[in-house]
Amino acid sequence: MGGSVLHCPTGIYVSCCIPCINAYMLYEFPLNKVLSKVIDQRQLVSVMNKTKWRELCSSFATQGDASPEVRYKLIYEDKILGFSKVWWDELFNDSVAIEWIDFNPFEHEFIGHLVYDNSTDIRDRILEVFHNFNIPYSIESKYYRVWGYINANDNPEFVKQDQKN
Repeated sequence: MGGSVLHCPTGIYVSCCIPCINAYMLYEFPLNKVLSKVIDQRQLVSVMNKTKWRELCSSFATQGDASPEVRYKLIYEDKILGFSKVWWDELFNDSVAIEWIDFNPFEHEFIGHLVYDNSTDIRDRILEVFHNFNIPYSIESKYYRVWGYINANDNPEFVKQDQKN
């Protein structure tokens, strides 16, 4: 493994768990080779390019704390974490591996245990960014999803965006 040892909490290394396999793959092979292999194996087609990701991430980064909560899936992992705020510059760095990203159209403010959270509709802010940069998106459940990659089994119904003159 190139002279260094990967540290694993189980002590088994490499084949014990998905995080160790991912760490080994990223350590042993350049990231673009790993991604190319996954893209080929899963027969993925890119929906977003680097310019679109830059526009998307830069726009939400300027919103600071007002930016929406998101959850996303990477093409080489099955793990999907819950909705949270993200560092948009870091997300941009990972964009080459993002299969999809969901945007929560509501901002929730915790008030207390005995009352419901305060909920604010932020759909207009999200859609403004999508429309300004012609970002393709679909509606999955109640969330806005931007697809980084799709395969033949994915059939997202992309929202048609009106042309602004």
